[in-house]
Amino acid sequence: AAAPTVTDSKGNTWTLDRTGVDAGNTVRTCVFSANVTNPLVGGAPITVSTSVATLRRAAVVDQFSGVLISASRVDRVNGRTGTSTAPSVNVTTVNPDDLLIGAVAVAGPSTESFTQDGSGWNDLGARGTTGAGTASQDRTIRGGWRSVGTVGAYAYAPTLGVSTVWVAAF
Repeated sequence: AAAPTVTDSKGNTWTLDRTGVDAGNTVRTCVFSANVTNPLVGGAPITVSTSVATLRRAAVVDQFSGVLISASRVDRVNGRTGTSTAPSVNVTTVNPDDLLIGAVAVAGPSTESFTQDGSGWNDLGARGTTGAGTASQDRTIRGGWRSVGTVGAYAYAPTLGVSTVWVAAF
């Protein structure tokens, strides 16, 4: 299936910064960003469009203010897939003062246990499905963010409550 697209009611331009899919093509993680030049008000719609073949969808949206936007606004991206309770993905930044975003999508319901990476990460929340048939038919996305002030190697490594298929993006 094709990668999703994002639009909002004010016409801001959304960019797909990273996407990844597991080997079985059953779970996809995407990270989008937008330099919001036309401010959105609370409740303004943001639309995630997917292909018709996508049976289950989940999205988490957040805003960050005071972020310096440069011509190369995305420093580094990376992604990994696996099946375990320990999704992890790493990047080495080349710019100081970065806002890091980590995300992990799993084959499982939003009610399953999840522990956010404890090394300075703030929770972005979770969205997902529950009761889509069996737990492996549900899909959930969770994420975290942290602000760093130095160039370096960073990891996003939350812990899942059960071993399952996951796709992580940084």
